[in-house]
Amino acid sequence: MPNQFTFYFPQFTALSTVLHQKILHRFSAWRASRRLFGLMLLAHACVVEALDFTVVDVTGRTHTLAHSPGEWVVINFWASWCPTCIQEISDLNTFHARPDAMVIGINIHDQLNNQELEQIINRYKITYPVVRATPKTIRTLGPVPGLPMNFLINPAGKLIARYPGAINLAVIENLIQSNSSLSSP
Repeated sequence: MPNQFTFYFPQFTALSTVLHQKILHRFSAWRASRRLFGLMLLAHACVVEALDFTVVDVTGRTHTLAHSPGEWVVINFWASWCPTCIQEISDLNTFHARPDAMVIGINIHDQLNNQELEQIINRYKITYPVVRATPKTIRTLGPVPGLPMNFLINPAGKLIARYPGAINLAVIENLIQSNSSLSSP
């Protein structure tokens, strides 16, 4: 049924129909790609076996998941310019102080040398090891779509949760309780 626009401007009807179809096609493709990305993330989380994860912190010490059996590990991607990243440091320090826990902070998107990074670590009183992000660490854990991004690894060394956004102690405890049956090797 023609509308007023069609009545006054009949030459634009075909053009608007074509544009409408192209927009719908692109939107459908975008929705399909989002669904595919979500399924890929889910599949990656489900099939990940024990991680082989070795990193060197800014002080030169090596940290390996194989050397921390029986510990829950939170791997936290963060940057010094990210306010929510700074906000979660206190809870990550508290979690790291537990005897059955470890936190590894992975600094990403900062163009700082080791001395500047150590100053930031001291300023925010970070008690857990901090390393620089490398392509290998990102490939090992999966995509880091934004900051902060947290990964929870169970005592068997398996990645069991991805948590985008700021994390706190209550969320970590909830993730551990809901996945405690997965912690046995």
